[in-house]
Order: sequence, then C-alpha cells, then structure tokens
Amino acid sequence: MTHLFDKTKEFLLTCSEEEGLERKIEYIEKTLWVGYPAIKRIEDRMFEILRHPRIGRMPSLLILARTNNGKSTLLKRFAKKNLAFTDTQTGSVNAPVLGIVMPEGPTEILFLDALLRATNLGYKRTEPFRDKLDQVFRTFEKLETKIILIDEIHHIAAGSPANQRLLMNLMKNISTLFSISFIAAGTAEARNIFSADEQLSNRFQQMIIPVWENNEEFKGLLKSFEMLLPFEEPSNLVSLSEYILNKTDRTIGDIYKLLQLGAIHALKNGSKCIEKSHLSKCGHLSPTELANERRKPI
Repeated sequence: MTHLFDKTKEFLLTCSEEEGLERKIEYIEKTLWVGYPAIKRIEDRMFEILRHPRIGRMPSLLILARTNNGKSTLLKRFAKKNLAFTDTQTGSVNAPVLGIVMPEGPTEILFLDALLRATNLGYKRTEPFRDKLDQVFRTFEKLETKIILIDEIHHIAAGSPANQRLLMNLMKNISTLFSISFIAAGTAEARNIFSADEQLSNRFQQMIIPVWENNEEFKGLLKSFEMLLPFEEPSNLVSLSEYILNKTDRTIGDIYKLLQLGAIHALKNGSKCIEKSHLSKCGHLSPTELANERRKPI
C-alpha cells in the first residue's frame, strides 16, 4: 500500500471486516484538507501579515475566489492556528486573530455586532452606535488583536451606497487607530467594491484562488487525495483528471465532493479502488448541473 499516506495506511490496518465499511465511509466523510501551491502562497502571506510590526498603515489582504473554492476553509484554518491565549506573565487574554462573516445587507451597527460577537466578551444589541464603537475600541486595546478575518466580504454590495461608504470608512479607521490588518475573502464582486475606494484599494493586496486546470498542479492534487482515501489498491485518479474537471465546476469544493461520493460508491460496491464508473454513477451533480435541473419543468 505504498500509494497511501502512512496515516491512511495505519487506519486501513485497524479496520476489521465487520466494521470496516462504516468506518471507511466515516473517514471519507470527514473534512480532509489537501494543501496545494495556490493556497500555500496565500497562507504564507497571511502569516507574513500576522508577523508584521505595527505601523500607521498596516498591510491588508483581499482573497478572491469563486463560491466553493476554498476561501472560507482557508480563513477557518488560519483562525484555528491562531487562537486566543492567556499571557502567562500578565494573565491577560490575547486574541491575535478575530474572525467574522460580513452580515448580509451590512450596516455599521451590524458590523460592530459581528466584531463584538467574535470577542465572546458579551454586549447589548440595543446599545447605540457610539457605545458599541467605544466597546469595540476598548476590546481591541485589551485583546491586542492584529488581524480581523472577514469572510463573505462581497456582502457589502448588498448595502446601500451610503452604507457601503460608511462601512468602508469604519474599516479604515479601525485599521489606522489600532494598527490592525484586515484579511477579507469573497467573490469577484468584492473587487469592484474595493476598486471604488482608492484608499482601501491601496491598502488591500489582492490574491486569487483560481479554478483548476488540467495541469501538473491539478494532477498533484489528485495524487494527494488518492493518498488520503482508504483503498487497498491504487485508483490512478490522475488518469481521470480531464473527466473529473468536466464533471465538476473546477472548484476545490466540487472536486472534493465528487471524489468523496465516488469513493463511498466504490466502497459500497466492494471495490478496492475508485474507477471511472464509480464517479459517473455516484449521484454527484455540480452546481451548474443542479441549476440546470432546477430550470427543467416538473
């Protein structure tokens, strides 16, 4: 079983015949992270920003990707690697990284509410804007926050033009006053929002998570997935690379879902590897195919 990672190999050896199928399916259904160069470049930049000394204008980052292409997972993993901790010398709680999801149809109040919820320090939703703003400012000073992660940043577009301007000004003020960096992730719609504000555009470096092409990087991804999936024999997924791309929307989430469902279908049919027939008969529909299905008359 040289085609497997050691961890996957060890798991396979512990599976008895009686419980093997259920345990293997459970193993496959867990979120399996596969790192790849495009994500690694962005993650490296995120850690560079975290290590950056505090200055008047902190570097920030805008991550652009299609829906289901790994941006939310990337932010969650970064947050988990930088959890709040207690300083052993002072006894104070430090939260170097805070993460929020941009509210839909956001306003300044909703944005502050999201920030306060992320601190877990408690707040009153009915408090006026100025009181909440003061609490946010006091909290950042106390927690020594360096980065605020914002997922679904494109939700800003759902606000009125006036609310968009107020919210972006608030972000600039928070960054300037407390030397805090923002790392935001969203769809291409976010690019238009940031481009309309010259100051924000200058502060935010833009990095893109591209959709997949049939190249060596994609074949490397398939090899990594194959090494994670608990099959006794090689599946040679690389030979199915073009088929996999054509069967999906070429996003990491959709590709993973196809391989997950295909792997489970293969196990249920007693196969020791994943074959093309398992991928074609596993019931997977890409987001584009689902949208087309919904348009069909019943």
